Amino acid sequence: MPKTTVTEALGIPFGDEHWIRKVLVGGLLLGIPILCFFSIGYIVAFYRSCLLREPSKRLPGWDAKESFLLGVKAFLICVLYFVPATLLLWLAHVFSESSAWATLLVLGVAFAIVGVVALPWGIALWLGSNRIKSAFSPAKLFKVVGFLGEYLDAFIRCLLLFIFSVGTVFVAFFVSLPIAYLLGEVCAKYLQAAPKNPADAP
Repeated sequence: MPKTTVTEALGIPFGDEHWIRKVLVGGLLLGIPILCFFSIGYIVAFYRSCLLREPSKRLPGWDAKESFLLGVKAFLICVLYFVPATLLLWLAHVFSESSAWATLLVLGVAFAIVGVVALPWGIALWLGSNRIKSAFSPAKLFKVVGFLGEYLDAFIRCLLLFIFSVGTVFVAFFVSLPIAYLLGEVCAKYLQAAPKNPADAP
């Protein structure tokens, strides 16, 4: 099955007759502290539908409770992914006059890059198993090595799409949907079958 192109992915939101309303609501909430969790969760819900290969040309409906909970959980996973990098960069700052400064800085940047690249797969592991701890399982995370080329291809296309599309929060929200689709298309092939119950078991 041929992979979806960036152009095709960008057209996916237009398949929903209510896409304008959904994007406007998502973009508006995304720019407001705390309320942004609703938008983040909505994107995560769409990512989950892509991972589970749910056959639908429509975007998810707005489920306030589920979106908020998914957004909070995704945010916490993201924060935990960057704890090592943050700690190393902080230590590099503290010991800026020490000979260890360069080593700490390089390690901090390296861990940050690894965190950025690994995060979509980690989120996929969480959504695919309905267990948050799956996002931090070394054995499961390292499975990405088996399809690293395909994963990085999708990741880089998504990264470029995001970089060249940055504008308002509405653009950021809209672009996040095709990004979720492209990453979900790849990750879905390598996840084990998962239940569709959105309830999360830690």
